[in-house]
Amino acid sequence: MRLRQREEYVRRFLGFKWKEVHLKYLGGKLFVGIVFETLYAPYVPRGFTAVDVNLRQLTLFNGFEVERLRTRFIDVLSKRARAEGLMRKYPLFSMPEGMGMQ
Repeated sequence: MRLRQREEYVRRFLGFKWKEVHLKYLGGKLFVGIVFETLYAPYVPRGFTAVDVNLRQLTLFNGFEVERLRTRFIDVLSKRARAEGLMRKYPLFSMPEGMGMQ
């Protein structure tokens, strides 16, 4: 029987207990899938950082404390929208091509 995985990978499972075996016959070929049972210790993170970016604030969490930093993204976007609206309303006074906001 030919294996689809490398031999080194298969050797990792030699001592494990079999839980289930799945057989599938398709197109003249027999496929075998084996589910193993093993004990493991869940990973306990040593430390982590979470970052949440919004238009009004950045929220940072390092595992112990939460820090919120106010941003001005919403102010900038509202001023940009206002400037673009004025440039559409008064096209005679808008900036020349290449000089405006991208």
